[in-house]
Amino acid sequence: MCRRPLSSVLLLLTAGCSSTGGATASREGGPVDAHPIEDGGSAVAAEPDAGTPADGAIPDRGPDDGARPSFDASAAADAGLVGDAGAVTYSTDFPLTENPISEGGHWIHLGTPWSVIATGGGVAYGTQPGNGAYTDSYAHLSGFPPNQSATATIHLDAGFSPGGTREVEIHLRWADSASSASGYECNLAYDGAYAEVVRWNGPLGDYTYVSPQGSGGPGAVHDGDVFKAQIVGTVVTTWLNGKELQQVDVASIGGTVWTDGDPGMGFWRGAGASATPGDYGFSSYSATSLP
Repeated sequence: MCRRPLSSVLLLLTAGCSSTGGATASREGGPVDAHPIEDGGSAVAAEPDAGTPADGAIPDRGPDDGARPSFDASAAADAGLVGDAGAVTYSTDFPLTENPISEGGHWIHLGTPWSVIATGGGVAYGTQPGNGAYTDSYAHLSGFPPNQSATATIHLDAGFSPGGTREVEIHLRWADSASSASGYECNLAYDGAYAEVVRWNGPLGDYTYVSPQGSGGPGAVHDGDVFKAQIVGTVVTTWLNGKELQQVDVASIGGTVWTDGDPGMGFWRGAGASATPGDYGFSSYSATSLP
């Protein structure tokens, strides 16, 4: 998330910037059966009980006052997200064409300053204008406990050359309201120049690097690569194709430590970068709770 500063604008999520020769500037017990969601995605479902609604409704996030959600095990079960082993799990390969993504209400986006995620052709992608602002596209799930992991398969068009910075992001412990978005962003530049961890603090343009700006670059990124991030306690770890990129303690930077919230995803487009739908996005996404 290495983003170049805009005049009079505090960067939202940033990391490692470069302006040379095409380099990227950053900104910021047994098996359980999958329960298919009617209009996209699948959740590992608990056996229903007398108090479980049949409509798969997502638990209410409460008033739009910026308050962060707390984990409600019974609500997660009601949403069809809890399996026999007690894990909260959701997965999708984006079979629908939606703008914004919903998949039956499982994906949430409340923050009006930020852009939404769309899906089509089996890919989730950002809709943010290419003006370099920090209005990342994002969406998040609901009903997960604080320790969580998310894994996404990258889609990258052949010959992709965006002409500016582009990122995919996995979000952890995410929460939002109409005017606030907060949590941890784990990003990956389209060319692998950086892979950072950034804390969103709430208001538009308010962020703090957890890992050093421009850090963690794995080198070239390819279509089909698997990007993973998790948080356990205060430790965030990221991987690409099973190889660890970095491990950081979110408490080490001082300030707020987000202790709840849900997994999600995001995309960022730097100034002047191309925005062909689905050219750099995710072709699958899964999230699970961790002990």
